[in-house]
Amino acid sequence: MNLNRPSGVRTGRLFTWAPGVTTLAGHPKPGFSRPARAHGVIGRATSDAGHSMDLMIRIGAIVLNTADPERAGAFWSHALGYDRATNPDFLVPQHSGASRFHLDRTDRTHLDLWTDSKAEQRAEVERLISLGATRVDWDYPEDADFIVLADPTGNLFCVIDIGAPN
Repeated sequence: MNLNRPSGVRTGRLFTWAPGVTTLAGHPKPGFSRPARAHGVIGRATSDAGHSMDLMIRIGAIVLNTADPERAGAFWSHALGYDRATNPDFLVPQHSGASRFHLDRTDRTHLDLWTDSKAEQRAEVERLISLGATRVDWDYPEDADFIVLADPTGNLFCVIDIGAPN
């Protein structure tokens, strides 16, 4: 997969960052705390074969590629009734349960799916693969808390262990 990586730039969660930049799109940045949530099942799903299964995954963030995060942030914060976080590229819902909205100049538009532990992340990745997702060959940083997958039509998304230390 050609992700158009500029030379001298490392690749991270669906975007590139220059040496010395330690934050990733879709990943909490300074002034942006992760939500607390009890571990475990958050829902149930039924497979095509009629089998019921527990879900431990949720849409944590929608990452939107935009050329002008300031302008897009002003629009989307009013359109969705979201607040701007300390980092203005992050929009947070005023009520619990809604997904966060991240604006980024360099990241591609994608979903960040959150789990609360490494064990949940492994289980959900395997479940998603059994549904038709595929692992993406990715250049992960040493302390990666995310796994990049592609849906059956090639859309990339991340499964993130938000219980991992920042």
